[in-house]
Amino acid sequence: MTRQMLINAVLPENVRLAIVEDGRLQSYFNESEEQARIRGNIYLGRITNVEPSLDACFVEFGGERHGFLPMDEIAEVANLDANERRRRLRRGMTLLVQVDKEPIGTKGARLTNFLSLAGRYLVLMPHSETRGVSRRLDDDDRQRFREIVSKLEVPAGMGVIIRTAGQDRGKRELAQDLGHLVRLFNDIEKRARSAQAPALLHGEDDLIVRVLRDYFQNDISEVWIDEPRAFERAQEFFRRFMPRLQSCVRQWSEPKPLFSRFDLEEQIRAIQQRRVPLPSGGSLVIEQTEALVSIDVNSGRTRGAPGQENTALATNLEAAREVARQLRLRDLGGIVVIDFIDMNQPRHNAEVEKALREAMRPDKARFQINKISSFGLCTLTRQRLGQSSRVLGYDPCPACGGDGRVRSPEAAALDTLRRIAGELSRGEGGEVRVTLPIPVANLLANQRERLIELERRYRGRVVIEAAVAPDPARDPVQIVTPPAPVATQRAPSPVAPPPARAPASPVAKPASEPPPAASPEVGNHPPATPGTAADAAGPAPKKRSRRRRHRRRRKPAQAELKAPPA
Repeated sequence: MTRQMLINAVLPENVRLAIVEDGRLQSYFNESEEQARIRGNIYLGRITNVEPSLDACFVEFGGERHGFLPMDEIAEVANLDANERRRRLRRGMTLLVQVDKEPIGTKGARLTNFLSLAGRYLVLMPHSETRGVSRRLDDDDRQRFREIVSKLEVPAGMGVIIRTAGQDRGKRELAQDLGHLVRLFNDIEKRARSAQAPALLHGEDDLIVRVLRDYFQNDISEVWIDEPRAFERAQEFFRRFMPRLQSCVRQWSEPKPLFSRFDLEEQIRAIQQRRVPLPSGGSLVIEQTEALVSIDVNSGRTRGAPGQENTALATNLEAAREVARQLRLRDLGGIVVIDFIDMNQPRHNAEVEKALREAMRPDKARFQINKISSFGLCTLTRQRLGQSSRVLGYDPCPACGGDGRVRSPEAAALDTLRRIAGELSRGEGGEVRVTLPIPVANLLANQRERLIELERRYRGRVVIEAAVAPDPARDPVQIVTPPAPVATQRAPSPVAPPPARAPASPVAKPASEPPPAASPEVGNHPPATPGTAADAAGPAPKKRSRRRRHRRRRKPAQAELKAPPA
């Protein structure tokens, strides 16, 4: 088995790192400037709100949204009862906080006051006196390292944990790593005393140093780096912590891109696919939601195992190994529900559970696996280490909002008719302009009589505009109703005697014409009041004017369909 670490840093705004085992991608890390990681950063924060109902505080620490800090994660009050906690914690208090979970969606970052500083071999915990060893070490090694930890000169009030990488190191190397971490924390405290909250006090190492520190193991034979400055940073890290292994760090100088040379680009693109094929013909379907991650196992055309029970077992074993790999590659966290193919034999369920645990063992994230239920469902929880691959480098679809489905033209056309009716019903008259995608506009053009009926009913006008490429960030159906002009109400001018030069028009025209009658039929107007000047002048000219207006109003307005611009 050959394991290699490949670092692609040619584009400094997007650094990628992959761990490959026999040509197959096993771990993938991606960090860009626009989506920089904040997990592990230490801030001087200020409490903005204390929520007793949540048993937590909201802290302003410098992020886009305030962070969520459970009271159990505050060292000063973690062991106190609820009343004493509320008495001690108050708005405006400042304290050191560390980002424990990245913000996701509308959720802010999760914070903790129990700080941890990771070195190559040790993890220093300044606010805890815990002293232990990594859970991944064997029982024999755990006992041996407990004795070593007890002999380390750890400052009072602090704790340490020996990492897996320190299992082959002696007391001297562990003590050097401890001294470095203690000096680092003293510097953080010194900056906190002179800083004003909110303020960043300590930023985590960049992706290259972080992955070398946390993921490099002795079984990795080569570390290839394709950028000179990144190569120098890696060399410096190895000179400081692993001088004996410095020769495995190599600079890539071939003209062919590093990831293309190892056939990784297609494997990286496959991380974004919902469907993941299995070697024997089955597949996984991975769906990520706000609440949980669901993984469905399909047998498909599985080959090589006779009988339904054997086919289900073979497919589930392949799926268990691939699920563990996909969780690492995509960094999926929270609740994960796996729908395995139903098996009748309990021993087969136990075999699949064991395979899943073995495949999850190399994962750096904390996880917990439950047994397969009678419904064939296996539930596990996994710690989310960063932002999932679904978030990095991707935006929600502007057409569907991330749902993966868009409305059919037929449904959109019917909804548009309802919305037009609603706009026209707001007031008598007026014009409604509707911008639609071409398929929806074509459907409405074939239902022209419905638009004419709406115009006749509400005495308005509808203009349909077909957009070749509507703005994807907006609603594809845009309805604009221009504001109706406000009529100026003035008293009619007094009637004056007809001028000598215009004997045919003895009546002065009012400043504003009276509104039309409810019925377009002629003869429905009330007669003129006897004894007025209008009666003396004769109503015939006014009646002819009204008839012309009624004839114009009896012609129905036509819906106008504008063709898309060429």
